Amino acid sequence: MRFTRFILLLAVLTGQNVYSQTKYNIKATNYLNNILWSQIFNNFDVKTPILFVSPWLFVSGSIQYIDNDVFLKQNFSEDDLFTEKEIILKEFTKQLNMSFFNYIPTDTTMVLKALYKNRLLYTVNLMKSDSLIKSEYLLPDNETGETVEFGKNEKLISRFKFSPYTKITTTTINKPDSLIYRTSDELKSYIVIDENQYLNDTLINQKVFKESFETKKRKFVSGSHFQYNDIGSLAKVLTLDKNGITTDSIEYFYTNDTLASIMQSVFRDTPNIIYYNYSNGRVSEKSIRKKEFSFKIEYEYLKDKISRIKFSNLSDDTKEEYAFGYNIGGFLMSVMCYSKNSLELKRQIFFAYDVKQNIKTIKVVNKNGLIEKEISYDYDFK
Repeated sequence: MRFTRFILLLAVLTGQNVYSQTKYNIKATNYLNNILWSQIFNNFDVKTPILFVSPWLFVSGSIQYIDNDVFLKQNFSEDDLFTEKEIILKEFTKQLNMSFFNYIPTDTTMVLKALYKNRLLYTVNLMKSDSLIKSEYLLPDNETGETVEFGKNEKLISRFKFSPYTKITTTTINKPDSLIYRTSDELKSYIVIDENQYLNDTLINQKVFKESFETKKRKFVSGSHFQYNDIGSLAKVLTLDKNGITTDSIEYFYTNDTLASIMQSVFRDTPNIIYYNYSNGRVSEKSIRKKEFSFKIEYEYLKDKISRIKFSNLSDDTKEEYAFGYNIGGFLMSVMCYSKNSLELKRQIFFAYDVKQNIKTIKVVNKNGLIEKEISYDYDFK
């Protein structure tokens, strides 16, 4: 149980920071990193790509499936403070900034094979040119996977997810004042249209529609309206339901242009609140107050890297700590996991890279020094 939780935490180490005041974009580098974590998320047992079950892991803006039907973005920044687990996941996403693929040649196809106990987990075929990055992700059956294309500045062009029972296509349309995602599923009778509207490259509205294949009639599903203060910082996000009625509000408060707190009102008696403390220009502590629990997060730094994150659930007096080690080049080398109660070292994750600084192996070691899990990565170039 504890290992599974730790694996869930690691799954979004390479996810994007979801706090953005510009355009939502899927980044090719983050996409590749999250492919790497897919088998870790599934405890090294890859049956379906993580990109199917949790698309929000690599999409800025937190795209999620709702009732396996319509997908929409949640508000960026702290999002809804759903659970303790999701709070920890977001902290890993925001605080760790790393790359596991540092050598990707141009005009060459890089073939990456992920292996566990001499078993092929998946294959990635990566093609890169000056204007296009194309990634093909395949499970061993060659019938399940995903093909994604990125253009200049790593902006998403198209995405095609497939399995024997699923074929979903997403394309993007860029206009001077908007970015539109159109997603169709061969098993559905409609297209989902996610339209993000901008003013001077600043997101002001986001609307989600369903459009019928046959009639071409469009139905509003949900939306968000974004407001900013005099210095251009996000001040408020209003969420609208299908009737255009405001159902949620997130407000951002600043002290001397520095974010001091966030308050989310979901029209209940007790709002969700986050408080920030700073030291040397960086967040040193974050307090989260929710009706169900109170949570404190403390941060330690070593030069320009996060070195430790401490999580304290003040509601049940439990703690977790994660310490991060880097090599001289700044690459992540280890994650040390300490237990919730005694803070005894329970598990370590070790990362090794090849001469091109691409990830080579990941090892999970228990407190007795025994290797529990090990995955290796083989590269071919053609």
